[in-house]
Amino acid sequence: MIKSSVVRAICLCAGTLVCNVTTAEILQLPNGSLGVTQSASVPQRGAREADVFAKFGEPVHRHRAVGTPAISSWEYERFEVYFENGVVIHSVYRGL
Repeated sequence: MIKSSVVRAICLCAGTLVCNVTTAEILQLPNGSLGVTQSASVPQRGAREADVFAKFGEPVHRHRAVGTPAISSWEYERFEVYFENGVVIHSVYRGL
């Protein structure tokens, strides 16, 4: 009796795994939309906050650090910069 219960449980799990269908949506973004970039028009990975401030000036908005590791961001008119411990990890160009 225990053996048949185990077999049923295994079959149920296997059936559930086989029946799960994974779907994905393909997202096509037009030119000038959000995207991660590494170009001269945005701060480069590895730059320090002071260097970003010196080159691009005061951001429109500063988002305080959250999480572990602490991630903060600065919003500029055309891009946003993400910092980890005061060092750029990503720049996202909005292309407005």
